[in-house]
Amino acid sequence: MLHPPSPVDINYYDYFCVSLVEMLESEEQEIKGLLDKEDTDTERPFGKGTDHSLTKCREYLLLGVLLFSHFVALCTDTFLFPFFPQEAKSKGLSHVEIGTVFSSFEFARFVTAPVLGYLFYWISPRRACLAGTALSAVSCVSFGAATYAPNQMFLPLCITIRVLAGSATASLTVSVMTILLKKHIIPD
Repeated sequence: MLHPPSPVDINYYDYFCVSLVEMLESEEQEIKGLLDKEDTDTERPFGKGTDHSLTKCREYLLLGVLLFSHFVALCTDTFLFPFFPQEAKSKGLSHVEIGTVFSSFEFARFVTAPVLGYLFYWISPRRACLAGTALSAVSCVSFGAATYAPNQMFLPLCITIRVLAGSATASLTVSVMTILLKKHIIPD
């Protein structure tokens, strides 16, 4: 059973409630003062309200690495023009089939780039950049090893490898541009 509080208990409860309210008001004033206070922290290299995760040197290094990897990935499209037609003719391919192998790279880039741009909402551009670089390297080595394939498997294998290389280059292109625009490295 509950008993009515005694006069001594009422004073204790009043004192407790008043002190609790005063403490909450003082904490509220302190927090409000901290929020209103100007941010004068001079240790941050880029000042107030900026993304200071990259310094200028690291920004230029990132720019150089990304553009170099993009350049190398695009070179994978053109390095085989002088050599592939002779090898393909020795394997029994016609001019139309050789053109199909060449055009499969650009077709894959054309299809993959918009899809990846849409998927960057769910996957990070950094992961896509790393995956594109790795897939581009694997497809280059695989395309070089395709000369050891039997004649009837040579055309489908070359087209498949070139589609993978085109998708990798599209992934690298889209992710490099996204990273550069996100980090504000490209000047306005």
